[in-house]
Amino acid sequence: MRIGIDVDGVLAAFSPAYQRLFVEQTGVDLFQPGDNVDPPVWHWPQLRGYTPAQVKAVLAHIRQDDVFWLNLTPLEPNISALRALIKTLEREHDIYYITNRFGG
Repeated sequence: MRIGIDVDGVLAAFSPAYQRLFVEQTGVDLFQPGDNVDPPVWHWPQLRGYTPAQVKAVLAHIRQDDVFWLNLTPLEPNISALRALIKTLEREHDIYYITNRFGG
C-alpha cells in the first residue's frame, strides 16, 4: 500500500508562520484568536479582511525567502506519533511525504 503523509499543517506548522508574516508585512493584525492554530476556512486572511494585493505580497515574500519553509515549527505530537508508527509501516508499505510548497 502507498501511504501519503502531508507535511504542512500535519508535521510542520504552516498556519502560524503564514499568519505572522501577514502581520509583519502589513503592520495590521486582523486575525481572530485561534486562527493561527485552526483557521476557519482555507483563505482565512481574506476572510479577516486582508486584500488580494496583501495576500499576493505575502506569497511573493515567501517565494523570495530561502528559509521560510525550513523555519516552520515542527508539530511534535504528530511527529512523535509518526515515529512510533513509521518502523512498522515502512516494512510493509511505501511511505510518501506530500507537500505543495511554492518558491525556494
